[in-house]
Amino acid sequence: MIKILVLMLLIITVVATAQAVPLQENIEVLTPQQAEVINGQEFDYSTFSGGRIVIRLNGTVILGEYGIKATFCSKSSPYYCVNSDAFSFAVPKALTGAGDSWVVSGHRYKVSGSLRYVTILGRALKVMVILSTDRAPNGTTGSTYFYYSPQLGLLGYSVIINPPSGHTLNKGPVIYFLENKKGFGAPPSK
Repeated sequence: MIKILVLMLLIITVVATAQAVPLQENIEVLTPQQAEVINGQEFDYSTFSGGRIVIRLNGTVILGEYGIKATFCSKSSPYYCVNSDAFSFAVPKALTGAGDSWVVSGHRYKVSGSLRYVTILGRALKVMVILSTDRAPNGTTGSTYFYYSPQLGLLGYSVIINPPSGHTLNKGPVIYFLENKKGFGAPPSK
């Protein structure tokens, strides 16, 4: 999730300098009309501090006011997956549990530990913790812990950035929580 950090730094730079900075080809600033909620076609994840990422099935991941092009696995793929410069996640449709690992779009994922039963808002859920770790060219590593329910999809995730030694950066996790009734990667309703 190093990509998230880089994109956030780009956003901070644009806001701080208040100058027109050319954006990458796959990033666009959204108008309020473009940023409206598309019920049932998106998955919203928020932090307590106001951060927000939205996965839209129309091919966009939204980070703040920026729309980033995204690709998804096909319906015939053995995975539910989304891949963009801001957010990537993949999970097998036939996930079995502890020790499972897979690689999709260059990202490595592994189920960490065993299936856990968690009660959230009075509802008992089966949850698996899926770990993905990326390394940037400067030595920074980022670990993302995805909290996935086989019934309800991606419930949330936390990102931990570890800078190379000698650099300072907030090392605390950033935790995103699902706002919707079901998350990305939930099996289709029957």
